[in-house]
Amino acid sequence: MKNTTTKIYNILLPLWLLIFLPSYLWLALIPLNYVIDRVVLRWSLGDMPDKGLFCRRHTWKICLAGFLSDLAGALILLIISIPIADLNE
Repeated sequence: MKNTTTKIYNILLPLWLLIFLPSYLWLALIPLNYVIDRVVLRWSLGDMPDKGLFCRRHTWKICLAGFLSDLAGALILLIISIPIADLNE
């Protein structure tokens, strides 16, 4: 029997794009990101008992961790781009 894995990526929209181009898109993307995280978490729990309760308690933590990791990535990109911008001047 073949052991296959499925990877699901959250590619809704990178956070750094919203930082540099703020708009009303935030109002739709934050709840949509939460819903996607909740659906993926619920699906990944399989036949776990009380998975609805687990999802209610932990989805916001997963969503927050995703936004914090996007923010960390944006800061890394910003730190890398500053010396490069100085070289071009």
